[in-house]
Amino acid sequence: AATAAEWPTETYAEYETATVTVTGAAGAERGSVRVAVAATRDKRILGLSAAPSLPDDAGMLFVYYAPQESLTYIMPEMSFGIDIVYVDADRAITRIHNAPKPGPDEDGSEQRYPGSGQYVLEVPYRWTDRNDVAVGDTLSFQL
Repeated sequence: AATAAEWPTETYAEYETATVTVTGAAGAERGSVRVAVAATRDKRILGLSAAPSLPDDAGMLFVYYAPQESLTYIMPEMSFGIDIVYVDADRAITRIHNAPKPGPDEDGSEQRYPGSGQYVLEVPYRWTDRNDVAVGDTLSFQL
């Protein structure tokens, strides 16, 4: 498996990258991940579906150029679970979903995770729990 320093790889090797740091309400850093940036429609649709795995401190940042009132993320053809983190235009977390790996007879498209925002961060399953990330925490990154 790739390490966060090597991410993104394979299908995502040419994606722009950024480091996303999550900070709690009291200013304490919760954790950082190296992300592949999905800023085009095609990249947002593909998401992490083509990734065989995700390093522990890696992820994908989906970027919209204006806040979206209603988004629903699904897990088509995913081979691992992820956390789906919705983030508003001020980079504050508004919703967190722990999305498990689809079951053996599922393709993941029936797993629906709603939210709203200008950014969506996908990280390894339960990463938000392990790092005490909560609604109201903020993200910092340079695009």
